[in-house]
Amino acid sequence: MATKRKPKPKPKAEPKQTNAQIDEANGRRLAEEFYGAGSLPRQQAPNAIGKITLPGMITPISTTMEGGAESIAQAEDNYNKSRVRDQYVEEALKRGMASLSGFDAPENQALKAQAVRGINSNAATAQRSMQQQNAANGVTGLAAQRLQRQLQMDKQKSIAGANTDLAVANLKEKGVRLDAFGNLANTAAVNQAGIQDQALARLLGIRNDVAGYTQKSQLANQDAERVNASNTIDVNKSNADIEQRNIDNSVANQTYNDQQAEKEKSGYIGTMTGQMGVDEARRQQAIQNQLAKDTIKYAQGGGSKPSSKKKKKK
Repeated sequence: MATKRKPKPKPKAEPKQTNAQIDEANGRRLAEEFYGAGSLPRQQAPNAIGKITLPGMITPISTTMEGGAESIAQAEDNYNKSRVRDQYVEEALKRGMASLSGFDAPENQALKAQAVRGINSNAATAQRSMQQQNAANGVTGLAAQRLQRQLQMDKQKSIAGANTDLAVANLKEKGVRLDAFGNLANTAAVNQAGIQDQALARLLGIRNDVAGYTQKSQLANQDAERVNASNTIDVNKSNADIEQRNIDNSVANQTYNDQQAEKEKSGYIGTMTGQMGVDEARRQQAIQNQLAKDTIKYAQGGGSKPSSKKKKKK
């Protein structure tokens, strides 16, 4: 005999929500919208203030000037060289002394040739002018010959005058060259004395610099020791202050966020209960409105007498 299957049990119907539950759900939705967890702003954890790094320690410097000895040796060598006359100055003095006699033969020849070229050019010009005038005035014969001889005599006088001028110029040139040589010799002596003085001053200056460097470096090393000690103290104190500030900032941040969370909680409860009160008031108002309508309908002869008793809140 076949066994009968037991019927499947019907699913239990969900219990109907009461008005209070509905009001609470509405209140919670509104409260969640405005005051849900995290609805109010929070402060991010502040970045920690970095500690100060101790600056690099000042290392002592050498009390011996680098290259000092070599510089002194070089300066001494330059001073010794400055006491010897420069070869180019020596050569210039020799040439100046050799030129004290005035123009040399090539110079005399060149100046004389230049003067003769000028005289010949002037004579040729005068010759052409005389020939043109003779032709225009009809001068011929002995008169023309006299004029020609006069031109020749003028040319010879010009050549003689040029020789005299050249001799005079040579005398003047001797004086000019003598003065130039004297100036050159004096300038050379002054310059050499100046060079020697500069070289000596340079040598003494370098010696003083080397000695001064040793003294200054010793003092600098003493200052460095004091600065290193002072920096260490200052950095340690500053880092202690920074650490305390980081702690204070973290506590202030956490306090603010805790206050915001408390505001959310109180706002959530206030909004939820307020909305529940509003919903209940609306429901009671709806009952009163319906009662008024039933009363009017009863008065007009229809329906049963309305009850003024409030429905109990489920």
